[in-house]
Amino acid sequence: MPHPKNARSKAEGYLVAAPRRRPAGNRKAARIVVATVVAVAVIAGTTAAVGLLGQAPSEAQITAPSPRAGESTPTPTPTPTIQTSLSTTALGQTMLLELPAGGEATGLALYFPDRTADAATALASPSAVALKEAGWALAAVEGSGAQWGSPDSSAATRALLEWAATLAPTSPTIVVAEGTGAATSIAAIARSEGTVPACWLGLSPQSDLMAHGQADPAIESEILRAWGAVPDSDQLPLALVEALPTATSYRVVSPDSGAPVLVQADAATLVASLESSGHEVTVIQPDENPTDLVGLAEGCTA
Repeated sequence: MPHPKNARSKAEGYLVAAPRRRPAGNRKAARIVVATVVAVAVIAGTTAAVGLLGQAPSEAQITAPSPRAGESTPTPTPTPTIQTSLSTTALGQTMLLELPAGGEATGLALYFPDRTADAATALASPSAVALKEAGWALAAVEGSGAQWGSPDSSAATRALLEWAATLAPTSPTIVVAEGTGAATSIAAIARSEGTVPACWLGLSPQSDLMAHGQADPAIESEILRAWGAVPDSDQLPLALVEALPTATSYRVVSPDSGAPVLVQADAATLVASLESSGHEVTVIQPDENPTDLVGLAEGCTA
C-alpha cells in the first residue's frame, strides 16, 4: 500500500497538469469586447441595408439594360404617313386623286367640273368632302370642262382611270358632271369600252355643242381650240348618247328657273336623247337636294 504522502504527491501532479482558471475580472472584460464587436457589425450591416433600400433603381436600369459588347441599340421604326391628296401629269394634263383617310375606298367618284370651274375646288366642295368622308375616292382632270368632249379629253379620262386604278378601287364608279363637264363625261364614257358607271349625275348639264357654238362666238372658238378642228357630227356628245351603257342609272338635275333659256333647253334635249335611246333617266328638280352625293352613291350601289 502506497504511502499517503506519495498518493497526495501524485494527486498534486494531476492537479498541476490541469489548465488554470482565469481571474473573474479577465473573463468579464473578454465578454465586453466580444459584445462590442458584434454590435458594431450589426450597426454596419443595418446601415448598408438602409442605404441600398433607399436607392430606387432608375427607369433606365429597369427597362433599358445596356447592350452587350458588339450589339447596337435598335432604332424605332417611324410610323408611315399615308398621303390622301395625290396628283400626276399625263398627256399634258394635271390629274387629281383624293383618297379617304383610314382605309380602302368604297369606290371612285369621277368628277367633270364646268368649263369655268377648277377641279381642285370641285373636289374640295362640301358635297365632295362628304362623299370622301363616306369612304369614296375622288378623281378629276384639270380643265376637262373646257374640252367640250374632244377626243383628247376622252384620252385624258382613260389615263385618269388607269392611274386611279393603281391606288384605289374603280368599281363601283359614279360620275358627277356639272355644266359643260357633261359633254366631256358623255363622250369619255361612250368612247371607253368597258367603262360602266353605276350612276351618272348631271348638274345643269350642257352637251349641245352646236347650239352653244352658234349662240356665242367665244364659246365656238373655245370648242374649235379643244377639238383642233370642226367636230365631226357623229362624234358630238349628243350623237354619242346612243353608245352610253344602258346599265348605268342617269340622273339629270334641271337648271334653276333663272338659268338662260339655252341652258334649260340643253338639259331637256339631253333627257330626251337618253330616253329615246333606251336609257333609264331620273329628272331631279333643283330644290330636291341634288348635291346629296352620299345618298346618290348609296342609291346607285345598293
